[in-house]
Amino acid sequence: MYRKFRESSPSPSSRPYVKRMAAIAVSLSLLTVPLSASAYAESLKQRAVPYAVAQAAAIQEDQAFRIVALGDSLTVGYEFGMEHQANPIPYGYVERVYEQALFQGFRTEVANYGILGLKTAGLERLVSAAAESRPLTGAEVQTGLPDPRGSDKVAASAAEIRDQLQQADLVILTIGSNDFSPMIELIKSGKSREETDAWINSMLSEFDLSFSAALSSILAINPKAQVVAADLYSPLPNNKLLGVQESDYRYVQEVSAKFRDKLNELSGRYTADGYRVKPAYVGESFINNETKYTTIVASKGKDIHPTQSGYTAMGEAFAKAVWGEVRSAAPRAADNPISVVVGGKEVITPFKPIVKNGRSYLVLRDIADAMGAETSWDASSKTAAIKLGSRQVALTIGSNQMLVDGKPVTIDSPPFLQRSGKEQKTYVPLAVLADGLGYQVVYRAPIKTAFINP
Repeated sequence: MYRKFRESSPSPSSRPYVKRMAAIAVSLSLLTVPLSASAYAESLKQRAVPYAVAQAAAIQEDQAFRIVALGDSLTVGYEFGMEHQANPIPYGYVERVYEQALFQGFRTEVANYGILGLKTAGLERLVSAAAESRPLTGAEVQTGLPDPRGSDKVAASAAEIRDQLQQADLVILTIGSNDFSPMIELIKSGKSREETDAWINSMLSEFDLSFSAALSSILAINPKAQVVAADLYSPLPNNKLLGVQESDYRYVQEVSAKFRDKLNELSGRYTADGYRVKPAYVGESFINNETKYTTIVASKGKDIHPTQSGYTAMGEAFAKAVWGEVRSAAPRAADNPISVVVGGKEVITPFKPIVKNGRSYLVLRDIADAMGAETSWDASSKTAAIKLGSRQVALTIGSNQMLVDGKPVTIDSPPFLQRSGKEQKTYVPLAVLADGLGYQVVYRAPIKTAFINP
């Protein structure tokens, strides 16, 4: 576990359903899952696979900050129309939480086990099986899932899920959306408020039981991570032109408040025992932004998943709950291709990074200072030596070989000299240098930012 993030754990709880609190970030959202999404899920290349970099094998287990994501299509990162893309790569709230962990300076890994169409009872069965390392089929997790092959893959990974949960510092979930999505149809059908209220109250009770059971299984596997729970958002806009009456809009907001109260109640059970449980209020940012944050208009009412703006809002809510802030890189000049963040601090320099042959380079002095490394320069051999702790790297201008602690290592991005005004600057490949010094290097294309973390 990542020691820097740890706080001392309280004594075990006397409650029968939990010994200690693990980190759970839960987003309960009123969503439906399109049946056509199975083609999308089949093409996902990163499902249930931790993000990796080339040097991941060298990462020591006790250094990484690990995130595990469980839940429904929101955890998958589904967007309307993705099933028609040849090879879609999700960029949802999970990926944004991952980026925020990198911004915090954590060497981070994340494993995503989202299942399209998953309900709370299905999550309960999945994590119960994981607690026993007992593989399931998708149908055993939940009948009628829209992506049988994808759900089979996740369900069969019970032992892997258990291993990931045991190492997790943070577990994030979205669940409940598919349980409560029939509410919208009840409203459209003209059911009385009394009938709809009765159904909602019944579902809240069922959710309480299933989610508590799922939570207990997760806590049995790992009782030590941080807990963050997010409320739901409503996708319905207050717009008569879109067929939504103001009375219906207000009613859905009232139901959202009931979910928030239920979530606060569930969180309070554990907080009262001294555990770190915080709500993340996702729903607030969606109010009056429903047409911008969901695809309800773009899909002509066929889908209500978040847009990229919606997933950004979700990610920010989680980040505020976990770290109390949302970080981002400073605005870049038009000719600056990327931002560079080292150990949670952005490298601000008049000498912009250079992208050459798909590799990112930075002035040696800038990156060395950011990492706290010592540098020396041999003018005769045009070799830069960089020392950090017990590790030392030597890079020679134009050479496809570097020395790491005296041992030669072949590289595909040699350093080079470039004039800047009256000065000659040594540009070194970020990934090569950081890897040689034992740092994790992650480049996030959506935000054009390279993260270098110890």
